[in-house]
Amino acid sequence: MAQQGSKPYTGPTVEEMIATHSLADNIIKYHNNPDSDSILDRDELATLLRFVNHPEDSDQILKDSGVTELADGTKYHRSLVNYVVLKHKDAPVLTEDEIEKLKTWFNSGAADEVLNL
Repeated sequence: MAQQGSKPYTGPTVEEMIATHSLADNIIKYHNNPDSDSILDRDELATLLRFVNHPEDSDQILKDSGVTELADGTKYHRSLVNYVVLKHKDAPVLTEDEIEKLKTWFNSGAADEVLNL
């Protein structure tokens, strides 16, 4: 979760959002929410934007984000968005509809101020 402002995050847990496929909706809902901190910070939003626009580039996105493979073959992902990208091929966290919803949201300019676009 983002640690941006002075407001605590008040939404559902990551586990709940993944289980109910509500992560995309909650990223949108809690972005610039007057009563709660955002789920993602600027860097996470930038990585998510890159992923929703080009999910086929997930390997390069992970590499660029510093995701490393441990000795036992597991990958250490360090962040929620990297987890989403990492799981996309085998057990997607975001459905294609959720990816399209996020793409539409990003294209609306809703995150431009945070992303400095």
